[in-house]
Amino acid sequence: MRQVENFLSLAKTQRRFAHQYRRWALEDEAAGKADRSRKYRAESQRLWEAAKFYLARARMFQH
Repeated sequence: MRQVENFLSLAKTQRRFAHQYRRWALEDEAAGKADRSRKYRAESQRLWEAAKFYLARARMFQH
């Protein structure tokens, strides 16, 4: 059961980071910093994918 909690915690953390990177991307886009905005968007997407992966792992170990 501890493994499930760890995966859920990691997924939650990844989601929080993804939201933060998304906010930074939007701020940089508004400021005209397209290169940095693209990097932040890519990192946000990577973090979302990681969060989904860890959530799926938690579900797998839950049953």
